[in-house]
Amino acid sequence: MEDYRIFISDLVTTATCDQLYVTKAVTDPNYTLTAVTPVQPLSFTFSDIQTGVTINGLNSLAIKRDTGILYTTYRDSNQQLALIATDTLGTSFIPLGVIRSQGTYTINYINGSASRTVNAGDSITVGGSFSWPNTGSLSRDGSEYYITHSQWDSYLIIDLAAMTFEVKPIPAAMIDTGVGALHISADWAVSETDGLLYAADISGNGFTYGFNMVEAEPTVPKLYALNPVTNTVTVTNLNFNGAKAPNLWSGSVVTDDLNHLYVLTNGGDHDTDRDGSYDVFDQVGLYRINMITNDASYVVSSGDGFLSQHDASGCIASVDRGDAPETYGKAGHRNSDVALSGTPDLILGTRWDPDIHDFFSDDATGDNVTGEDDEEGVVMPADMIVATPTIIPVTVTGGSGFLSAFVDLNGDGDFDDVGETVLNDLAVIAGNNNVSLTLSAGPTAGYDGLTFIRFRLCNATNLCNAPTGTVANGEVEDYRFNLINQIVLEGTVFEDNGKGGVTAHDGKQEGEERGLANFIVRAVYNEATPTGSYSLGQEIVQTVTSGDGSYTLVIPVELADKDILLEVVSQAAWVDISEVDVSDVALGLVGKVTNSTLTDSQMVVNASAGDYLANLDFGKVSVPTLEPDNYTETEPGLPVVFSHKFNVNTSGDVSFTITNQQASPSGYPWSEVLYFDANCNGEIDAGVDGFVINPTAVTADATTQVCVLVKVMVPANVPLHAVYNYQLNADMAFTNTTETRQVSDVDTIKVSFSGAGELEIEKTVQNITTSDGENRSNQAKPGDVLEYKIYFINNGSGPIDTIKLFDAIPEYTELAEVLNCTSPATLLPSSIVSCNVQAVDDTNAVGYEGGIEWQLGGTLAPAESGYVTYKVKVK
Repeated sequence: MEDYRIFISDLVTTATCDQLYVTKAVTDPNYTLTAVTPVQPLSFTFSDIQTGVTINGLNSLAIKRDTGILYTTYRDSNQQLALIATDTLGTSFIPLGVIRSQGTYTINYINGSASRTVNAGDSITVGGSFSWPNTGSLSRDGSEYYITHSQWDSYLIIDLAAMTFEVKPIPAAMIDTGVGALHISADWAVSETDGLLYAADISGNGFTYGFNMVEAEPTVPKLYALNPVTNTVTVTNLNFNGAKAPNLWSGSVVTDDLNHLYVLTNGGDHDTDRDGSYDVFDQVGLYRINMITNDASYVVSSGDGFLSQHDASGCIASVDRGDAPETYGKAGHRNSDVALSGTPDLILGTRWDPDIHDFFSDDATGDNVTGEDDEEGVVMPADMIVATPTIIPVTVTGGSGFLSAFVDLNGDGDFDDVGETVLNDLAVIAGNNNVSLTLSAGPTAGYDGLTFIRFRLCNATNLCNAPTGTVANGEVEDYRFNLINQIVLEGTVFEDNGKGGVTAHDGKQEGEERGLANFIVRAVYNEATPTGSYSLGQEIVQTVTSGDGSYTLVIPVELADKDILLEVVSQAAWVDISEVDVSDVALGLVGKVTNSTLTDSQMVVNASAGDYLANLDFGKVSVPTLEPDNYTETEPGLPVVFSHKFNVNTSGDVSFTITNQQASPSGYPWSEVLYFDANCNGEIDAGVDGFVINPTAVTADATTQVCVLVKVMVPANVPLHAVYNYQLNADMAFTNTTETRQVSDVDTIKVSFSGAGELEIEKTVQNITTSDGENRSNQAKPGDVLEYKIYFINNGSGPIDTIKLFDAIPEYTELAEVLNCTSPATLLPSSIVSCNVQAVDDTNAVGYEGGIEWQLGGTLAPAESGYVTYKVKVK
């Protein structure tokens, strides 16, 4: 038969390593379990977890790091030394029973005033003249519990599984026989690194002045490292590096998960600014000791004036943390010190210290003033100018690494916006690195003023290239600086044609009005008195609108409060139709932007440093077209009908007129009549096509093409070779503006003999890439393929032979397919028996630019027609 003792409870386990726990009481036995909680920016408090814990002699708090179970000693109802277990939530306080001796031991008071002798199987009676333990910690594996009292000459090693203990004498170096107490504070803690018990005499006075709260000038503070296996101790002096040690002893200590010991004083005075004199008085202070280098430093203080009957334990991660305001998120870098040198293997600058919690601060100095000032890896300038390269010296210790940086460019309290990662895993080396940073203007949205930057260094890429999160190594440093913004001008060039049922020509991009790419936008210095290198009429900067028509110009801050001409360079195919209403208060342009006319594609800007002026929009509409110019030959007395198409892509009214009639010879009764061509078929359809009545309304949504026919009456008595021409005008009046445009065609008629052939040619274009319809004009963007088609027809009464057609690759395009005469590139009537096409200026190949000639052999009979084509790609 085998019997076992097992532990069953409602306690909640956790392996999270981020908290320091303290038990405290005004008087025994009314205790409170608390947690050390930050009070931003630079203080802490003891937040109650569980109050009203009525347990006699509760002390020697210790934690099992991998479960979060807290152990403590107490006096049971028989005044026997026993153990209790609880969790970090104080869910329950569960008695584990008394502890019993593994042998015969005697525990003495150092001053000889009391003692306890126990035999194997005995428990220990405490209370009265023999105090219960006030010092405790668990071994690294959580199997042994080390406890003692500040006046005992021995310590107990408790086997938690068996609930038995052995007793070892405390080494003499830890005992102050003159005072009758230990040199160390009333607590110790096991190091996760070497398993030793660490304790400190933080003031150098130990208990010289007894256990009362007597503040005394510090002497030589010391660190004690007790090896419970060999029962030997190492004593070293603490180095406060010019700061003054506190003047009161401590009642509790806690180690982090690497090489630091945290010490809580019972109160006292503190040198927080490290100048050798106290500046904070009568407060509980938290200190940190590097157990390898023996460097000691003040971290932070509490609003509590003193603590009594308290003890601490906890699990604290050795992590360097960011100290920008809390909205920027938490960033942490663990202490990676493989060689246990006391300094991590890769850091910024030459100093690194962990932070017990995030010291968020309004000026990003929380880490500077708590513990060591390790924010010295970056020589951060007080000011940075947007869009201007700034060299920032960065010191790296420990080897090469990768540096990332994040800036709150728009001042919204985070590093998460597009463009706010300003360095992404920049390779750096040990020593000094001159890092060039240029802050983009666009993401600032015009912000100008104090903001924050976060630097993160890691030993591998993709490890700390995000602004938040905890990583395995390296360091984080936060800084506040003054962002001096350039002047940012931003707007859109768009087709202000009212498409989508909105108002046309009002300077507002709405509905389906599209942005226009490839417009040059310039900023020109516009003052008579020069500023720096800028003089009147000198271009400051230019850009080209993107695919959605947007543009951004960054103006040097030296041109603040100077007149700057903002201009969109006009293009022949577009009408400058509108500009933004700068008097609209909601746009933020009043007093900063003026536009004397809305159709000159210019505004005058006078901006202050840091201004971000958006909505500087310019409206355009495509120039209306009227096509084609017609020519024909006819016989006397026969009427001629010419077809014309008016194309427009905006709102307004168009009127058609005929002017400049010229006849040679003169004196003959030529006449014209204008008809609407309702179905645009080029013929006068009875009952469908009527006389032109002016004006005709057009819109981008409904009517974008108006077809008209001109019927010309040729006098019967006009002589052969007589010529008659006229000008057909389309006058466009754009809505909501005084802007107008007139486009014209010229038709020519020549009187010839009966039986002559007449070759009529019409050219169309189709965007193959976008599958737009075939038309006499079209639109395209770089990379689009266009197909040009040249139609020919014999409109005369006689045959035509030896036909040659000529064209040229349009400007800004190149041949997309080799020219050929086969279908579907051509459609030829059977009477055309041969076709030859050639590139006049070079080899017929893709990319060709130049003239094209088609030679058609055979005879084109009256009314016969066909076409030839070629394809180009827009550059």
